[in-house]
Amino acid sequence: MPCHILCNAAGDIEMWDAQPFPGSVEVDYEVVRGWDGRPYKAGAIPARPRDSVFEVLRASRDVRLADTDKYLLADYPISEGDLALVKTYRAALRALPEQSGAPWDGGGDETPWPDAPGILQTEQPCA
Repeated sequence: MPCHILCNAAGDIEMWDAQPFPGSVEVDYEVVRGWDGRPYKAGAIPARPRDSVFEVLRASRDVRLADTDKYLLADYPISEGDLALVKTYRAALRALPEQSGAPWDGGGDETPWPDAPGILQTEQPCA
C-alpha cells in the first residue's frame, strides 16, 4: 500500500500519511510503528534491545507482585496454607528474571509465568 513519507537527514522516517503533504515523497511500501513508537518500513523494524525486553519483563512481573500485596497484610482474611502459597508464588515471580532463557518475550505468551494459587483466582469480600 503506497504512502507518503518525510525523512530526516539520516534517512529515518519522520512523518507519513496516506495523502500527500508538503515535502513528502510517495513510496510503494507500508509504514508501521515499531516497538519504540517510531515509524519504520514494514518488515524493517529493528529488534528490541535486550535491556529493554528485561525492563518490560520486570514491569510485568512487578504488576503481578503488586496484585498480591494485599494478601500479606496482617488483617487480610487468608488461611496459613493459602498465605504460604502466595509467598511461594511471589518468590517465583521475583526469581523469574534470573531464570535461564530470560527475558523471553518480555512478559508475553512465551514467558513461563508461575502458576498463580487458587486464592488469587477468587476475590475475598471486604470486611
